[in-house]
Amino acid sequence: MPVNQLVAPVFEWGEIISQNLANAIFDLNYYPVLGAVLFIVAGVGISLYYFPGGAFKAKISRWYHWLIWNLVLAVIVGLIVTFMARNEVEISFPNTVITEDYIMLFLVTVIDSLALTIVLSNVLLRWLSTDLKSTPFPQ
Repeated sequence: MPVNQLVAPVFEWGEIISQNLANAIFDLNYYPVLGAVLFIVAGVGISLYYFPGGAFKAKISRWYHWLIWNLVLAVIVGLIVTFMARNEVEISFPNTVITEDYIMLFLVTVIDSLALTIVLSNVLLRWLSTDLKSTPFPQ
């Protein structure tokens, strides 16, 4: 199975984004790039919450700091993925996708990023970190 078909459901769940945008991204074989950006930026972002050295760790160890960090990170990932997709689609298929489609792609990416950061922080990174064991979920 091609990578494009494996990664496409991450962005096309629930048929929230329009068929025009989904087809354009799929035809460009751009889903693997967007998926890699989603995973790398979210992974690095959540790692920065758990692993940086320094005195500020105790200042950001509350659950609401974790939640704010994840929300800001999700918006950043959503913006990056949306602008990358928009630039690629507009170059190859000018004037075929409307702005509302990109807004829906942004919302889908934010939700995907939140889900990914919750999984990464609770399943993987929290157990590897010697400090900052706190997340809103018990161990």
